[in-house]
Amino acid sequence: MKRAVAILIAMTGTCLAYAAPTIPQPLDARPAMTLAAAERRAIDLQQGMKAEEVERLLGKPKRTALRQGGLSSAVDAPMGSLQWAYTWPAATQRDGTLQVVFTRKSSGEWLVDSWGWDTVY
Repeated sequence: MKRAVAILIAMTGTCLAYAAPTIPQPLDARPAMTLAAAERRAIDLQQGMKAEEVERLLGKPKRTALRQGGLSSAVDAPMGSLQWAYTWPAATQRDGTLQVVFTRKSSGEWLVDSWGWDTVY
């Protein structure tokens, strides 16, 4: 009988461990960047940067888009652009939005072609 009680107590403890509340973790545990910090970091953007470098600099984009263009005369591969949009809340006006446009090179890599802010001050 004592053994049955010991097993029951052990099982109850195990069940309680599984039932303990857990705090959900955000997908990206990094602190949110402010608009001012993003503007300072965007100064380091350069033409020819790889998409991975931009992601390390600014984080993951809020929105992405792939635009198709004509054909490349070099390899007859579809030309197009990859567009990333970043948005940060502004203290007084509209949110600050940064658009980064990448072009695909023959190696298949996406490299920064241009970027610009859509912010009203």
